[in-house]
Amino acid sequence: MSYVVLARRYRPQTFSEIVGQDHIVQIITNAINTSRIHHAFLFTGARGTGKTTSARLLAKALNCINGPTAEPCNVCQSCTDITDGKSVDVLEIDGATNTGVDNVRALREDIRYMPSFCRYRIVIIDEVHMLTTASFNALLKTLEEPPAHVIFIFATTEPQKIPATILSRVQRFDFHRVETQVLADHLTSVISRENFQIEPDAARLIAIQGEGSVRDSLSIMDQVLAQHPSDDVIKTPEVRRILGITDRETLINIVKHVLERNTPEILTKVHELFLNGIDIGNLTKSLVRQFRDFLIIRSIPDSGNLTDLSNEEKDLIIKITKPYSVEHIHHLLLRLFSSSEYISRSYSPKTALEMVLVDMCIAEPLMPLKEIISAIKELPAQPTYIPAGATSATTPVSITAEDRKSSQASSNKKRTEAAPASISNEISRQPAVPTVKPTVEEPVSTRRKVDKKESVEPTKPEPFSVIPDFLKQNKAPQSPVSETPAFSSETPSGTVRLLGMDDWLNIIGEIKKIQNSLGFQLEEAKFSSSEVQSGILDIHLALDPSAEFLKQQLSGRLKTINELVSSITGFPVRVELSTHEEIGSQTGFAPGKPVKSARDVLMQKAAVRRKQVEETIRDNPYVRTLLDDFQGELLKFNVTENDSEE
Repeated sequence: MSYVVLARRYRPQTFSEIVGQDHIVQIITNAINTSRIHHAFLFTGARGTGKTTSARLLAKALNCINGPTAEPCNVCQSCTDITDGKSVDVLEIDGATNTGVDNVRALREDIRYMPSFCRYRIVIIDEVHMLTTASFNALLKTLEEPPAHVIFIFATTEPQKIPATILSRVQRFDFHRVETQVLADHLTSVISRENFQIEPDAARLIAIQGEGSVRDSLSIMDQVLAQHPSDDVIKTPEVRRILGITDRETLINIVKHVLERNTPEILTKVHELFLNGIDIGNLTKSLVRQFRDFLIIRSIPDSGNLTDLSNEEKDLIIKITKPYSVEHIHHLLLRLFSSSEYISRSYSPKTALEMVLVDMCIAEPLMPLKEIISAIKELPAQPTYIPAGATSATTPVSITAEDRKSSQASSNKKRTEAAPASISNEISRQPAVPTVKPTVEEPVSTRRKVDKKESVEPTKPEPFSVIPDFLKQNKAPQSPVSETPAFSSETPSGTVRLLGMDDWLNIIGEIKKIQNSLGFQLEEAKFSSSEVQSGILDIHLALDPSAEFLKQQLSGRLKTINELVSSITGFPVRVELSTHEEIGSQTGFAPGKPVKSARDVLMQKAAVRRKQVEETIRDNPYVRTLLDDFQGELLKFNVTENDSEE
């Protein structure tokens, strides 16, 4: 007779033999004892945790001659046929190979017939998530209202791929990964029944490699038994050698050397492990797992069951990690973890692992930015220079922290007091020359780098948009910039007053709300002047001689423009279009006076606002420190509409 692997030979035959799934066993047992059996079940969970085994046990429990019972006899014909997999009333279907609609239709036809021998017809579909959407849809009605003699049991490792319409019609049970110690005890029991002995640490090591899967752990045990003499105890070093696993002491030492940045020891140890036949892929996984244990122990000294470490190992790790921050250990773990896939796919995994470990040794410990700035401010002295005109015998004096703060406050005050004469006024700002005192030098960190020529703007930006209601209330605009005089607020009610550039900007803003395209066209025209003739407010707009298309567009819409402006201002308005050459002759406007379009003014105001926001950012103490002490540079920042209104 051929050899039967441990996973098949020791498959549980009763619910009490299922390992690590007590919560599911309890629910199913209670349901059978109270005759509250659902017509469809869904068993989900990781591989090797007992999903298919539990489905078969449920089939035996329902069809046993003594049943339905939570403890099938495993002696009657129904139990033995189900155990041997030859019962005609228990259909085991592989969802991966029976994915089509035709397979589901054949199944629906088959389950209409009564059981041949058993009490129920059980349909077990393994890897049910492999069915197509059409197959699931064909199964919906039958699954919701199956014949009284049919029970469905689905098993899958990926429940997220199952449609919600199916999930709503089944009773779901989630199988958990088996705990390491429970799995190790089960392996010890199996080995004893095989007439072998195993050290507890060796069984625990196999359970760790099995990652909570009973089937995977038993398969690893088969591999160990195949190379083990029958008259000796299975020991931990033997298991490590057979599976190519690095012992924990070596892993702890490698992590310790990485934290200490001891590159020679790390490279030597990796080379020794490689010569001893250790698999580099397994070594990388073991190092990731060990770094994870270091991070947990450093974060939570009393980690409980979060790690598989002994108390002695935990004490050693606490001692090793004490000088290092959690952030630094996390940073190193992140580097190793993100590189693990690259190492496994590399044509030279050993070289890839060595490169990653050396990179981790080079990595500097992380330090919060606030601590860096605080440390810089606490420095006792800064480099000094000898003032011009002083002799070489003059003793330079270091700048203290208080002097540095005072100098920086003085520099900020000078920048704040600067004010322009108008929006477009630009003056040359030369770098400030520090005042040289006999014994105190202004530190380099407080000297501000400026361009040879820089625009100076108002300390507070103009409002980008204001309420245009003041036009109807005969109030003068509040902006300090006005290119034409306006009547004061004492002007009698009903009197037409002149408009300035700010008024024109507000009018265009209101027009945009009504006809956006027309507002953009008016922005291109340059506001020339406004005057009152016979109670009508004339608004003169100047156009470039080359802007023939714009002039045609605006000329054809003059009636609409007049109506919109009149409704906004409350005054009778007549808008006239002229070219630059016609301005002086038609309006009496001084030819030498600059004429601007609304778009030019808006762009100018936006530039002013952006410059002021930049100054505000640069005046922030943290930003100032980064720019001065670290020779930083402000590359990019965003200005929103709200920034201009605050």
